[in-house]
Amino acid sequence: MERCYNKQLCHELIEEEFDFVIKHVKVQNADYFKTYLTLVMEHREFSLQEAVDFMVESYFCNNIELYGKKPKQQFELAIQQLSA
Repeated sequence: MERCYNKQLCHELIEEEFDFVIKHVKVQNADYFKTYLTLVMEHREFSLQEAVDFMVESYFCNNIELYGKKPKQQFELAIQQLSA
């Protein structure tokens, strides 16, 4: 698994924007990611694609498999559900 050297910076950006700390559990589910994406879209006035791009950069540090395959699958499921 590739290491994210900017992990601290990535999460500081999220903390600033939403005033909470992201705590990683073993696997985030699709509902978690839908909520997260919705917050990004509402707060930043982003489209879904812009929110996805933002999360890939800031949350996943440009490595969608950073936290493993299950979070990636759940993230992709959340995107599908939001775009339906």
